[in-house]
Amino acid sequence: METNSEIAFRIFTGLLLCAAIATSGFFRSRANRNRGRLPSNWRLILLRLLGLTAILPMFGYLIQPQWVEWARFQVLPSIRWLAFLVALICLAGLWSVLRALGDNITPVEFTRSQHELVVDGPYRWIRHPLYTLGGLFWSCLGVTTALWPVTLGFLSVVFLLAFRVSREERELEERFGDSYCQYKLRTGRFFPRLRWHL
Repeated sequence: METNSEIAFRIFTGLLLCAAIATSGFFRSRANRNRGRLPSNWRLILLRLLGLTAILPMFGYLIQPQWVEWARFQVLPSIRWLAFLVALICLAGLWSVLRALGDNITPVEFTRSQHELVVDGPYRWIRHPLYTLGGLFWSCLGVTTALWPVTLGFLSVVFLLAFRVSREERELEERFGDSYCQYKLRTGRFFPRLRWHL
């Protein structure tokens, strides 16, 4: 029989998942509507397939937890609650990132024809906050659900996204030249750059 805390984890996971999909969908569809849809490539298709393998067990967990009992791992309830709280904070951060990106958001590593260099919001400190917060958000959902395919699947997605960052940064350097090079010097790639002042 399912415990009250497990029911709470399922409800909160469902709410977080719906909020993340709605937020991302809103900003991405607005960008496609305002600036046109970009063509897919094999990397994007691979990312989406990996994401699907991670998200399907999560839907199973939300609909009928017995379906994914084979994929559960043991984790303390306090750790699961902490992961949920971190995911909630990440969701607020993701909204801030997507708002700062505006119509510049793309599903691929290439820029749009009217792309602007975004340096405000979370981009003041990190060049790729969407990858950092997105990776942390989905990993925390994996811990909250205590499903290893969710955690492993999304960590694989994060790894592939991190792999494509060099190509993305080359594209931005070609597009924005010295402005982007200067921006790189004062920001960290995935985490804020530490500056020591003596």
